[in-house]
Amino acid sequence: MDDADDGVEIEVEEDTNHPHVLENQTPNIILEYYGIAIRFLQQYGWFVLLGIILLLFLKSKLQVYFDQWLTRRKEEQEYAEHHKNPDRNMAKMAAMERSRQKMQEKLDREAALYAEKQKEREEEERAKKIKDWENHQQGKGYRSKYKPPDQQPKPSSSDSSKPKPKFTYRQNDFNPLTGQSSSGSSFRPSRRMGGGGGG
Repeated sequence: MDDADDGVEIEVEEDTNHPHVLENQTPNIILEYYGIAIRFLQQYGWFVLLGIILLLFLKSKLQVYFDQWLTRRKEEQEYAEHHKNPDRNMAKMAAMERSRQKMQEKLDREAALYAEKQKEREEEERAKKIKDWENHQQGKGYRSKYKPPDQQPKPSSSDSSKPKPKFTYRQNDFNPLTGQSSSGSSFRPSRRMGGGGGG
């Protein structure tokens, strides 16, 4: 066994090119471009800022003209298409008219339903007033003060708690000018005895 061990020698060589701690280094080309951009902004930064402001101003002014140009172009395309294919345009107009008519019919139905409900409400109110007047004529009172539980107004969350009594530091019958209060003790200034003038 010793002979086999003597014949094999393993040598481990350290790699001197590979560092022990790996660092992520920025490539030189990025550093160069970064330096160029910084120098450019240092020299011409105010001009760049003024140029951006000028471009934004021009964009806001020219946007109106651009929108008008787009709408005019769209209208011209529609006009040209209408002349090319008038049947398609007529079908489109007929579909729009049908859609408009359906919407109008729906609104008419809703308006009629609302008017009917309003009329029923007015009839109920009128019948109630007649009944109240008949009760008044019979001596039962003009209007009933009693309201059924379902018609009574429900208290809101703010009304549900009773208002707290206001705390006062003095009694209601206290008058600081007279010095009188219900406690009986009061301050009275001493009388001045005038000696008068001379004599």
